[in-house]
Amino acid sequence: MATGDCSASALSFDIVDAEYSPALEAIVAISSSPPALHVLDPSTLKDEAVTLPALPVAVSVSPDGKQAAVAYNAFVSLIDLTVPSVLKTVATTCDAFDVVLGGNDFAYVFPNTDQWVDIHSVDFTAGTDYGQSNSDSIYEKTHAKLHPNGKFMYGSTGELDPSDLQEFDISQGVATTKVGVGEGPDFGEHEACGEVWMSLDGERVFSACGNVFNASLNAAQDLTYAGQIVSSTAASSYAASLLSVVHSKNGKVYTIEGATQSSFDEPTTTNDGLLNVFDYQYLSFQTTLPVPCIETSTGKYVPHARWVFASSDGSKLWVLLNVGAGTTWGVAGIDVQ
Repeated sequence: MATGDCSASALSFDIVDAEYSPALEAIVAISSSPPALHVLDPSTLKDEAVTLPALPVAVSVSPDGKQAAVAYNAFVSLIDLTVPSVLKTVATTCDAFDVVLGGNDFAYVFPNTDQWVDIHSVDFTAGTDYGQSNSDSIYEKTHAKLHPNGKFMYGSTGELDPSDLQEFDISQGVATTKVGVGEGPDFGEHEACGEVWMSLDGERVFSACGNVFNASLNAAQDLTYAGQIVSSTAASSYAASLLSVVHSKNGKVYTIEGATQSSFDEPTTTNDGLLNVFDYQYLSFQTTLPVPCIETSTGKYVPHARWVFASSDGSKLWVLLNVGAGTTWGVAGIDVQ
């Protein structure tokens, strides 16, 4: 139980995955029961829901913020977010784990199983899955994000030990490997486990281990170590295990911290009732912000924060949170400078 600021608002749906559309100032989330995509205005709680054809696994918002891709087992859909609707669904030949939507009418699906596998480059215009190159360039359960320039993706092989950061070229549509597993300059020294996030300027990649890497067109600088987000817990001097990271236009980095644990495991929900604030340039810890509690019919509860997003002007943070095992989901707004 908790008392105090309980300004978090309960939502009527569960959340499987979520991203943010700065163009629409909306949270784009997928739910499992029932399968749907939600375009949520967090300031008004207006929710425009789109029924999905299957149980969704992952969502990705396009660079212009007006479309999304939703991946499932053996399918991927293109969604219009401005007048929410399913535009097209294309069959794939993999069980999806993650998806990245480019600004080139391609979605890139990262498989959930089968160990060494291919990225499935799905051309929505042609309705074709280019995923059978047999190059086996990635490992199952790779997390990935699009670089802001729209030409590259960065991915983390979180299931391998040591984990590694990869880079993929999508400038010609079908994804090709630019820097593969074990080819990066810091392989085996600084890991990139689990999820990854891009900085707004495209110059850094944040990893769930807390390690930060340079993203550069200069091959000598690309994927090199750029520092570390250290755990904010007093008892730990280790890198943080991060659940969510956002680089805001106000020049700060906000994180939700999970449990510090072995590098190839997914973070668990410990220390997740606070947002940690870091300086972007030097990655120095600045302060913590409490996540507002949530009130249900049975009382007030300390939330488990899961995703943090920043408004396009950097003045507001939006946090998706849940109670207990995730049976109750909510959203909270935090004003920042």
